[in-house]
Amino acid sequence: MTVSETPHILKGAKKCIIIHIIKSNKGDDRCSVQVLNCNGVVPPNADLDDGFQIGISDQASNYYRPGMFIDYKEERLFYTEYDFSGGNWRNWGKILPDIWNLYLKLKNECTNVHEMEMLCNIVKRDNKIIDLSRKLDQEKYKNLQKDIQIKAYKTLLDEIRELVEKNHQ
Repeated sequence: MTVSETPHILKGAKKCIIIHIIKSNKGDDRCSVQVLNCNGVVPPNADLDDGFQIGISDQASNYYRPGMFIDYKEERLFYTEYDFSGGNWRNWGKILPDIWNLYLKLKNECTNVHEMEMLCNIVKRDNKIIDLSRKLDQEKYKNLQKDIQIKAYKTLLDEIRELVEKNHQ
């Protein structure tokens, strides 16, 4: 999959996924996804084929926070706000290749919905591990900063103690 913001990429393409982002002054941007098939036709509901759909949930019409998803026969299989490295929060151009690759695995390697759900659960678990690892790194950094501050305060207290002892002698 190649991601671009210009139409030159469509030359020779077999399928195209278009992400529309309608910016709002209130910060509640609206997003939609369209799929163009090899004939240039836009199937309804961002249908890929064989019952698969991809899209971006809309905050106003969905209980999910906005994120990219894969549905199969109207059942939500996968949902994420991040790319699979745990970064690029709501950067659809970075998330879409991961979603596309997951779709291809679901379509080509799974024989039933149960296998699809299991594969998606593995990806979700891996993403959760990455997210927790990133949070742990952030906490380690915060603790390191606190340790530096504590050492600085101890040094300051030692200096004050020395000054007080000199004044009492």
